[in-house]
Amino acid sequence: MRKALMIVLFAIVLRVGGLSGGDAFSQPSEEVQQQIIQLNLTLMQGTMLGPEIFWGIDKEQLRITDEQIVSLRMKMNEAIRPFEEELRNKFGNPGDLTQERISDIAETMSMIVPKANEIYRNTMNETFSAETIKQIDTVAFQRFGGVFGGALNVENLSALDLSDEQKEKAAKIIDQLNRERFGFAFSTTTNRMAKGEADLEELLEEMKEKSEAIVSITRRGQREIEALLTPEQKKLADELMAEVPEKYRFLSEYLTSVQRTKIKNVLRY
Repeated sequence: MRKALMIVLFAIVLRVGGLSGGDAFSQPSEEVQQQIIQLNLTLMQGTMLGPEIFWGIDKEQLRITDEQIVSLRMKMNEAIRPFEEELRNKFGNPGDLTQERISDIAETMSMIVPKANEIYRNTMNETFSAETIKQIDTVAFQRFGGVFGGALNVENLSALDLSDEQKEKAAKIIDQLNRERFGFAFSTTTNRMAKGEADLEELLEEMKEKSEAIVSITRRGQREIEALLTPEQKKLADELMAEVPEKYRFLSEYLTSVQRTKIKNVLRY
């Protein structure tokens, strides 16, 4: 699903996923490599929602059938195809990523993501009941770190029932964040790997640096979005994050550990 789009959007993540043989979550690897890959995959999925939201989800509990997921995937494939063609026609193979080319791709992606989100929401409404969608929205909120995930994608805030005005303001914040984030999301090292001038360890180190930059930018947006929320919405956000299932805790635990490290460093000096 959306393979061409995702290759252009997060070339680093998908190239490394391919090197490990496919789904990076299920491939054996050293712990540090697994964490870097998982962090990048989670950030990618949180930025533009799609059928990946159903990875590991309890379909029986939500009363979701495999047929519904297949239907959603096919509908989204069909709807997203014009954007994939637009990217292919404009950029072709990512090839040698100069800084100028990276900036051009990042600008294009910042305009495409809101359109892709609209497709996601419309397709969900066509496929599932309102009750099921509400449960899936809760999964998205918890899976991508609460309001942090909302600063990746306004769709991740749907569980908080934002007003139209809040959505509009949050979307403007996220648009600016995306223009910055996408500049970090593309890898020049992948080109050097293809030429035998770089190795996987170097790529993983670059991924780590870029993901830390993306997290830092998103943290800033998180604070801006939190300022838009009502006391009731903030309370609901806290309640939802207090009930995060174990299988969705990776990002929230990573963010918590990073915050603790920063606090320790401040106290140390």
